[in-house]
Amino acid sequence: MDFVVDQFKFLGLNNREIRVFTSIGTFGQMNMTKIASRSQLPRTTVDAIVRRLFKQGLISKEKVNGHFEYFVQPSEVADKLDLLEQKLRPKKPTEKEQEPSITEEKINDEKNVIALNPIDILEISFKTHRADRVRLMLSHIQREGEKSCVERLRVYTKLAVENQMKFDVLLSPQIADAIYGKKHLFAYSQASLNIRLNIIPAFYSILEHDVCMFRDSVMLIHTHKNTIEKIDSLTHVDLCNHLLTIASEVGWSVDLVTWLNK
Repeated sequence: MDFVVDQFKFLGLNNREIRVFTSIGTFGQMNMTKIASRSQLPRTTVDAIVRRLFKQGLISKEKVNGHFEYFVQPSEVADKLDLLEQKLRPKKPTEKEQEPSITEEKINDEKNVIALNPIDILEISFKTHRADRVRLMLSHIQREGEKSCVERLRVYTKLAVENQMKFDVLLSPQIADAIYGKKHLFAYSQASLNIRLNIIPAFYSILEHDVCMFRDSVMLIHTHKNTIEKIDSLTHVDLCNHLLTIASEVGWSVDLVTWLNK
């Protein structure tokens, strides 16, 4: 199975399999009838897809009141996402590459920005792309001593508002719950917010870094290392586009103002 994202083939699944898989992952343990309803596919189609997903080890089943209910297997998905993560990591330099000249080192820094003050780099990037559309995949992983997921979201939101951007945020249900109805956390003019929350299953945001996607570049924000890395990766863009589509299809895409005023 090909685990590299190719448009709508994340984890090697076809479009209908993706819809069933993400419906189970988003709404939790369900029987066949509920899965068919949530994924908006015929029951016979769902039966065949669920059998394939079970055979691939992506979902598990449990017998409840004489009927099987199905749920996502987090460990299996995490392993596959880890494979994706490994594919995205920069290759280790050879011995010859480990001792670049001063000129080469300067060029490398400009191309693959590794910064000690990531907020400065982010501010520059947001200003450079003023009024553009920016997409953020917010990791739900948090280590001791680093900014919380909500604090990081507030920083990104502030930059987006200041630069009049259309901002799409992909985040886990846990983070969405933490800001639900708490408009005091985002002290901006409500009219100035052009921000959409796309709530996705937590296992999608298992990457250890936040991913910020601009029109012409992708940045990995390593919050635990306090660094930013600029990469050339269509894989992250494809993954984000897919997740945005899924979030919209399953009804978990919501305007930030609406979410804060619940």
